[in-house]
Parts: sequence; structure tokens; C-alpha cells
Amino acid sequence: MNELPRDIIINHIIPYTYSTQDDLLQRDIKTYVFTLNSLNKMYLENKITSPDLPYVFYFDIVNYCNENNLPTYKLIKPIERRSRYILAKFNRHHRLVFLMGKHYIQT
Repeated sequence: MNELPRDIIINHIIPYTYSTQDDLLQRDIKTYVFTLNSLNKMYLENKITSPDLPYVFYFDIVNYCNENNLPTYKLIKPIERRSRYILAKFNRHHRLVFLMGKHYIQT
């Protein structure tokens, strides 16, 4: 019972391990990861500590959403998951504009 039938593995699982994602999805994933890593680096360089980081990030992303009439998905908990979800829902343009925009840590 612990092993899957060979037919299922060969015909239904293996093909997905060799197929590539389409270019648009790959670029979207890359900009998400780039933006998230860049924001983390920026916050840490400005001495935003780990316990405060999710709240500062959430404050910044909600302000951006409010300024641009974008949804904030308030029902998603906890705040860290909500912030990442909002960032993931941004298109590539909004992610980069958010990254280059004003943040709570900037004066």
C-alpha cells in the first residue's frame, strides 16, 4: 500500500517533472522572489528586527494598496502570510513600483 502503481508514476507523475513552466509564469515567480528578497534586505539594512518585520512590511504594502486602489485581503491570517499573498497578487509592474516606492523606514 505504500507504493504507487508503476503505471501512475510513469504516465501521470513523471511527465510533470520534465515539463517546464511557461515563460510568463517563470518571470512572475522571479520578480516575486526578487522583490521579496530585496525588501527583506532593505528592511534589515535599516535595522528593522525580525519581530517587527512582518508588521512594517504589512504597513507598507497596505499603504501602497490604498494609494493604488488595490485589495488588501483582510481575511487572510496571519499578517506575514497576508503580506506575501498581497505581494504575490500584484502584477510584475506593481511589485517593482512597490519596491522602488516609499516605505515606512524611509524619511
